[in-house]
Amino acid sequence: MRRGAARAMSRTGSASLPNPDRKAPVGLFANFKRLFMRGLAALLPTLVTIAILIWVYELVNSYIGEYITRGGILFMARLAVPENIDPQVIRNEILDDALAFGDMTERLDPESGQYITRQYEQLAYWYKHDPDAPALRQLITEVTASKYRGGAIGVALGILGFIVAIMLVWVVGVILASFVGRRTWPRIESLVTQLPLIKAIYPHVKQVTDFILSERQMGFSAVVAVQYPRKGLWSLGLMTGDGMRRLSEAAQAETVSVFIPSSPTPFTGYVITVPSEDVVEMQISIDDALRFTVSAGVIVPPSQKLPSATARTTSAERENVAQPSGATDTVIK
Repeated sequence: MRRGAARAMSRTGSASLPNPDRKAPVGLFANFKRLFMRGLAALLPTLVTIAILIWVYELVNSYIGEYITRGGILFMARLAVPENIDPQVIRNEILDDALAFGDMTERLDPESGQYITRQYEQLAYWYKHDPDAPALRQLITEVTASKYRGGAIGVALGILGFIVAIMLVWVVGVILASFVGRRTWPRIESLVTQLPLIKAIYPHVKQVTDFILSERQMGFSAVVAVQYPRKGLWSLGLMTGDGMRRLSEAAQAETVSVFIPSSPTPFTGYVITVPSEDVVEMQISIDDALRFTVSAGVIVPPSQKLPSATARTTSAERENVAQPSGATDTVIK
């Protein structure tokens, strides 16, 4: 039976055994998903950074810069409006500007059949009944300011307003860093936190902003490993300093405080106090420890890789190298 099978094999060619390491062809959707996720991983940090910068710009500009820009445009418009206004200028220029840059209403002009603006309607009334009325000058100033806002002057003043807003925020920082600011601001905050409703919101918002924007850096002195949450299980942590005196007295040993970051968000975690003799210093950087935590242990620092793991990786890479056709064919005899 074996000879007949061998002769049949010889007539049809050598028989190839299936290669268990040979990967099955990847489907179109799976390949698209893999490449899409790779592109998203490359672009997402940049997009998020740009989104945060835009959000900061809109925040500063909306609550500070916009009012500075509006005040600057109004000031320039008042300078541009003369004391004595020529009625012909009102009829030939200012009324047209009021139609173009005013606040549109739902009322139609009976003569032109077009929708008119609030400024145009009021200007036409005062121009007809009292050309010297103070309200006429105020309306012309308002129309001129709207005209400036929509042109190059408005763009330039908008940029200038944003720069001034940044400088104002810097001035506030200078004041708070001064002796008077350090003494006064905590008292103001204590008064604010006693107000109804505000005291339920302000402290929590302050905790978040202080964590993100505070100049004080966490005093992580070293990357350590401790047996947590029980003996036999090791967790990577960041040593923050000495433990509390009462805990050291209870343990009858010198203790240290260790922050155990959670995965994959290392900004949250647990603070534990352990005897210093139970702490193993890892001799790696804090960045390496955070990468290890974020990746759930996938990214191991090069200095901490086991030789056996390195050998397995090298062997797997060699096996994935394409071999010549027919090199894996086996003939059954």
